[in-house]
Amino acid sequence: MQAKPVFRILGPLEAQADSHPLPLPAGKQRTLLGVLLANPHRALAADELAALIWNGDGPDNPRATLYTHLTRLRQSLRRCGAGAAGIVRGSGGGYSISLVADQLDLLVFRDKAERARRVLDGGDLESGTAGLREALSLWRGPVLPGLGSDRFRSAVAERIEEERIRALDRYNEAALALGRHGDLVAELRSLTREYPYHERFWQHLVLALYRSGRRVEALDAYREVATRLRTDMGMDPSPELEELHMTILRGAPSEAAGRNR
Repeated sequence: MQAKPVFRILGPLEAQADSHPLPLPAGKQRTLLGVLLANPHRALAADELAALIWNGDGPDNPRATLYTHLTRLRQSLRRCGAGAAGIVRGSGGGYSISLVADQLDLLVFRDKAERARRVLDGGDLESGTAGLREALSLWRGPVLPGLGSDRFRSAVAERIEEERIRALDRYNEAALALGRHGDLVAELRSLTREYPYHERFWQHLVLALYRSGRRVEALDAYREVATRLRTDMGMDPSPELEELHMTILRGAPSEAAGRNR
C-alpha cells in the first residue's frame, strides 16, 4: 500500500512519506501549498487566497495567476508521488486541501492538545501534562516562516501560534500544580524571551522561581517585566501579577503563592 504524504507546518514547511522527505516546490507554489495547509478543510476563494499570498505587489489578474500556480503545484505534487497530487481540490467555492487528521501536524497537535485538556479537566494532572507536552513537541518553530503575505502572518499564522501559547499556559499551570517548579525555570526563561509581553509566562516564571526558593530572582523577574510593560506598552502589570509580587514581598510561604490562579 502506498504511504500517505504527511505535511508539517508547525515550523518550516516539510513533507514526508514512509519517513522519507518529499521534495516540495519552491516560490509561489510553495507559498500556495503552505497557505492551503494552514487552512485545512476550508475552501478559500481566489480573492482570499491572493490576499494571503501577495502583499500590495500582487498580479493584475490574481485569478488567472492562481490557476496557473495551482496547476503547477499539482504537477509538482504529482512528481512527489505518495498520492500527494490529489490533496489539492478546486470547486465553485474555492480551493482547499483534503487530508485526514494524521497527515498534518497542525491537526495532530489540535487533537492531542484537546485530549490532554479533557484529561486535565478530569483531574489527572500527570497524564494531562504528559499529553500536552507530547502535543507541544510537534512544534519546531514559528508557523511557516517566510511564507505568505502580511495578512497571512497576522490573520492565519499568528492565530495558529496562539493555540500553542494557550497549550503552553495550561501545561505550565499543571506542571506548577505538580510541584515541578525547578524543572520549569529554564523553559519559562526561554518563553519570556520568545514572548516578552505575554504576562502569563512571566507570572509562571516568577512563581516557579519563588517556589524554588529563589526569592531574589523572582523579584528581579517581576521588576523586568513591570519595567518592560510600563516603558514599551504604557501599562501596568496585571492584577494577578501584582498580587503575586505583593505575596512575595510579604514573605508568604512559597507553597501558598499563586494558589487559585
